[in-house]
Amino acid sequence: MDKTMANQQHDYQSEQFKHWMKGLLNEGNVRVVFTKADGTDREMLCTLKADSIPQSVEAKEKGTRRTSEEAQAVFDVDKQAWRSFRWDSIKEFSFTL
Repeated sequence: MDKTMANQQHDYQSEQFKHWMKGLLNEGNVRVVFTKADGTDREMLCTLKADSIPQSVEAKEKGTRRTSEEAQAVFDVDKQAWRSFRWDSIKEFSFTL
């Protein structure tokens, strides 16, 4: 079952939402549509599920990612690289149960 959530009445910056979204990312792939810093929209299929991230990429990138409360680092499944999105830039997201 595919679930799509659009930014209508959702607080994508709340701690409760962030915790829930991180749980989804740790369980599988999530499609996130967000606005980049340059104003363009981007759609990204991403995950934090350990067995979906190649060990060579995980080892190479480990410890080099900056952490921020405003952004979430994720593994971009299509680009096979680490990327991030800002919580306040999310327009919609979807996942499959």
